[in-house]
Amino acid sequence: MKSFDSVADIITNEFLTSPLGTLTSIFSVIGGIYAAFLLVKKFLNTPIKGKSEFLSQAGVPAWPLRLFYVSLPLNTVPRNTRTDLFFGFLLIFVGLGGASFLSIMHIKTLRTPPDSTLLVYKPTDEFFYLTHGRAKTASLLPRHTLTLTSEQCDKMPVDILAQKSRLSADLTGFICDMFQKKEHTHSISNEITHFRKTKGTLYSVLSLFETGLFWLAVSTLLTLYYRNVVRKHIIEQHKKAESYLT
Repeated sequence: MKSFDSVADIITNEFLTSPLGTLTSIFSVIGGIYAAFLLVKKFLNTPIKGKSEFLSQAGVPAWPLRLFYVSLPLNTVPRNTRTDLFFGFLLIFVGLGGASFLSIMHIKTLRTPPDSTLLVYKPTDEFFYLTHGRAKTASLLPRHTLTLTSEQCDKMPVDILAQKSRLSADLTGFICDMFQKKEHTHSISNEITHFRKTKGTLYSVLSLFETGLFWLAVSTLLTLYYRNVVRKHIIEQHKKAESYLT
């Protein structure tokens, strides 16, 4: 009999499995997240040295400037040139478009059924879920996901199956060929195993790039917007100063 337990065993077996331990761990996680939120909020709302008063008068809060690294030099009157607008909207388009594309990929990956893998058929760029004897359309919505089985491949022509499964005829034929030939069984198993091992890394990479592209788009948009806000405020202040002098 084992005469000792590790700390991890004690926490898992004696604490986390009990109702009190479960509730305590949940509240601990919530408390940690809330504490981190307060620290981040305090940092984001810290006044920007030498600029905070003027930016506050212009209606520009500090937190988006810090969070999205928006630079607003005040030694000159800021303005958005045609070049700034062109490359700015280009970055916004690329950022939002890339984030949207990766989000779709992420959702399809998360919706992969158990013991299946997500694949793309290169000739038609179609995504589909595959396991032994069964394939599904990789759709964003559950009600649009239809199944293709090896039994259907044995009973129906490819063109009819393609209509029912909402897959192209080329992909339907390719999947049925994999089901009907035993030499492809090992390849399917390898793909499922590979997906199971790498899906954690895939989720992390997709999340990182989605966040980065979205941050880039928002940062560019806020830079263009707040640059225009500060410019208007400076011009208004100049007009007020001229009216006082005259």
